[in-house]
Amino acid sequence: MLKSFLITLVALLVVLPAWTMAGSAHDPVEQADQSECEEQGGKWEVPEEAAPGGCNLPTLDAGRVCNDSSECQSACIAEGSMLPGVQTTGFCYGWSLLQADCVNPISSGITQGSTCDD
Repeated sequence: MLKSFLITLVALLVVLPAWTMAGSAHDPVEQADQSECEEQGGKWEVPEEAAPGGCNLPTLDAGRVCNDSSECQSACIAEGSMLPGVQTTGFCYGWSLLQADCVNPISSGITQGSTCDD
């Protein structure tokens, strides 16, 4: 059950735009409450096109070395751009929303391929 959940989560991170919600170190914040978001140290993200926006909260484990997103509050990301299938370690992403220009999720120590926010 956990394995299929993790596979689905990684697939969503790879397929969806870089605005994918990937978990949070804090209680969820309603999208309509920008002031509460900012009070918790978050950044209010305005959606681009059809991508979801909302509260982008900092994670507590940002920068920690990881092999899989299950080890992070947000996602385990490879440093730099790498092809899919490369064995490597990564770092825990520092924000609850993946909104970087390019991210490359890592699952079980293997890169999943870079996705870029155009």
